[in-house]
Amino acid sequence: MLYPPELRARLRLSLILNHCNIDPENADALAMRSSIEQRRNERQVESWMALARRHLDRHDFSEARQALTEALKIRPSDSVARGLLQEAENREQEALRTGAEID
Repeated sequence: MLYPPELRARLRLSLILNHCNIDPENADALAMRSSIEQRRNERQVESWMALARRHLDRHDFSEARQALTEALKIRPSDSVARGLLQEAENREQEALRTGAEID
């Protein structure tokens, strides 16, 4: 049976965690767990960033900020996420300013 990539990653992580619980000194299992967690985190950050960009495209600045905040929880020093967060704030301020000028 072929499982989707995310499910396969979770299954591998579960197997490794079980193995680590049996033998916490197993350096190979710990390294594999770290590698899987890192890949999972990368995919999660990529997903949050893509979602933030979609929200920015729709001028949904609050949702974009929320997605970027989630990405930064996983990778706090991500300069692209920080830049997009600043862009979201700038664009929201500009939208508010423009809306006030129209009224």
